[in-house]
Amino acid sequence: LTGNRLSGPLHVLLALPKLGTLMAEQNWFTGPLTFPPVANAVMQFINVSNNLLSGPFSIEAPGFMMMLSTLDASRNHLTGPLPRALNEVGECRALQRRRHILHLFLSFSQSLSH
Repeated sequence: LTGNRLSGPLHVLLALPKLGTLMAEQNWFTGPLTFPPVANAVMQFINVSNNLLSGPFSIEAPGFMMMLSTLDASRNHLTGPLPRALNEVGECRALQRRRHILHLFLSFSQSLSH
C-alpha cells in the first residue's frame, strides 16, 4: 500500500485478520495511531511512516506486542505519552523470546511525558 495517496483512519487496516505485514507508508492516513482491542495479534511488521497521523499513540489490544518485531510510525504528528504496553515489552520478551528484539521508530510533535 506504499505511496498510493490512501487516506482515512488507519485502525481498519490494523484489525484485518491474519495480516503479518502492513506497509502503508507515504500515504495520507489520518487520525491517532490506535491499535484497538480487535487489532491483529499476529502482526510482525508495521510501517506507517510518512503519513498524516496525529494525536495519541495507544495500544488497546491485549497481546498485540507479542509477535511484533518492527513498528515504524516516524514522520507523523503523534503527541502524548507512550503506551504502557511498550513498557511491558521487555519483560514479556525476556520470558518468551530471548532473541526477539522490537525495533521501534517513532517521532512525536511535542515532548514525551512518562
